[in-house]
Amino acid sequence: MTLILGACGVVSPTPQPAPPRTPAPLPSGATALALATASPAAAIPVHWACPGDTIQPAKLVRQGGAVVFILQTTSQPIDLVWPRGFSAWLLDGQAEVVAPDGTVVLREGDVFSDIISGVPDICEVNGVSYPPAS
Repeated sequence: MTLILGACGVVSPTPQPAPPRTPAPLPSGATALALATASPAAAIPVHWACPGDTIQPAKLVRQGGAVVFILQTTSQPIDLVWPRGFSAWLLDGQAEVVAPDGTVVLREGDVFSDIISGVPDICEVNGVSYPPAS
């Protein structure tokens, strides 16, 4: 007689790597500009949530080959880290910050206050959440 024993149990799902989020392709005639973006995440946090702090009104300006952000109240620069996949470019003489899907979210000179972060990491732009991505 052969006896076969088996065991069953509930297996907790292992957090899976976040889907890759790559920058939108550079348009014809555009020049890439430096923009601080988050490093790849090892895995999606099980209970990821945006910290929920709204950034004080700030303006997008270009300095050399980079975009920087200046607080309206103090005229001081603010360090921001954009979600992975965001990029910046210079097109037709104007700097733009672009979401991974190619949507322009800010243009040079724009003042914004509807970006949510846990400064310096931005996690929501124009009502769209961007959890950590690989």
